Order: sequence, then C-alpha cells, then structure tokens
Amino acid sequence: MGPVIATSRPAAPPGDRFARMDSAAIRRLEELADRAWPPFEVERRPGWEARFSHGMHRRLNSATVWTADDLPGTVERLERWYRDRGMPAIFKLTGASAAGLDDHLAAAGYRPDARVSIMTAPVSATEPPAGVLLSPEATPEWRDAFAAISGYGPRRRRRLAELLDRIGLPAAYAAVRAGGRIVATGLAVAEGGHAGLFEMATDPAHRGRGLAGRIRDGLLAWMTEGGVATAYLQVLVGNRPAEHLYRSAGFEPRYEYWYRIEPGASTDRPPVA
Repeated sequence: MGPVIATSRPAAPPGDRFARMDSAAIRRLEELADRAWPPFEVERRPGWEARFSHGMHRRLNSATVWTADDLPGTVERLERWYRDRGMPAIFKLTGASAAGLDDHLAAAGYRPDARVSIMTAPVSATEPPAGVLLSPEATPEWRDAFAAISGYGPRRRRRLAELLDRIGLPAAYAAVRAGGRIVATGLAVAEGGHAGLFEMATDPAHRGRGLAGRIRDGLLAWMTEGGVATAYLQVLVGNRPAEHLYRSAGFEPRYEYWYRIEPGASTDRPPVA
C-alpha cells in the first residue's frame, strides 16, 4: 500500500531530474507495461482504457484517459464502469494524460495517491551473476515465495496466481535461494525491444546482502540474450534504496505517473504498481 500524498495536487517533478520524453513515447511505454501485466478485464475506447483485476494492484484497477472531447462525460462513464464492478474509480495520470484531467478530478474531490517514477536503461552485455536461478514460468515455489515476502493472504495469493497465468509474452522469473528456500525474486517481461522489471522482492531477513542487485543483473543478462534494447521499471517516488539500486545499473527517471482515487473510497487500496 502506497502512502497518501497530502497535497491536493501532486507537485510537478524537478525539470532537471528527467531525460525528456514526449507524450507519444510515454504512451508507448505505458502500453507496453499494461500488456506485460494483462488485467482480468479491459475495455478500450478511442482516448481511454479501463482495467479491472479484483483489486490486485492499482495499475490493473485503474483507468487511463489520453484524450477526451467531453472530459466530464468521460469521467462519469468511467465512474459507472467501476461502480458496476463494485470498485471506486481510480485514474492513473501522466504528463500525457488528457488536458485538464488532473484539475477536473481534483475539483471533484479525488485524492492523489502513490506517485511512481518510470526509469529506463539501455541494455548492454551483462554477465549472469552466480546463484541466480531463471525460469520461463512461475513455478509454485516462486509464487509461494513472492507471496510470502509480500505478505499476501490466501485470497491475494489466488489472484496473483491467476494474474501470472495471464502473462503471455516472453518472461523470466528470477530467484535466489538460501537455506533451502527462495529468499529473493524478480520478473522480466519482454516485448518489442523493451522489457520491464517487476516483482522485485527480498525476504526482510536477507536484505542488505546484495540479493536484489543479483536478481536485477540476472534479469538484465536474460534481456541481453533476448536482444532487448531498453529495460524499464516502476519505483515508488521516495523509495531511495530502490532508486539507488537501479541508478547504479544505469537506470534514469524518465517520467512519473500518479493516481487519483474517487472521494469516499475505502483506504484499503490495492498495492502500488
């Protein structure tokens, strides 16, 4: 669960923090990430997309509006779409979102939440680190380990398994074992010369030992072998250890996205993604 941002509108990021990325490039990367993690249900219309996955991850339970001739009407339609599925409306916004959307939602009482930085890096030749196990499928042991590290209960574990089964693009599931069990995980999903890093997790008792860096490098080595040119990932703004981990491998922030949640919605929100 990400922290609620106290301001009425997310602050604009410092201009010198980002390599410039235009709206078309932002949309392209967002679409790649959305296809990497297919939601249970998606409706696409000219100018917008709505995703639903029973509360698993904000990204998979939020709407993106790229353009809108009738902005209030589009928002109302999406509110009904989520209401029909028993969820509050959650909008995911970027610098490429429909003009005026963030202001419109703020005026309607939508609260901002979970600012996320998208980082990218060119993929260069990387030697596979020792002790990193890679599999093209999510084995039961990998699923159980990631769910345990993430603190998932039985219901969320079932939803996780269903979501992983929906990934149809080339993928690599990385793991490091210690004491006879998996203590660190990661996932890469590739498409069109890009690959995303997801589900990076380390057992609390094994943190500070460089395992996340080994997982990262193991997945980058897999990307090299697969001819991937660009790696991307999502990290919660303010997570300094994660930002350092990825910057040390050449990742740089490119843009940010954030969420706005319908007023009156429960504070028990999906995990950030």
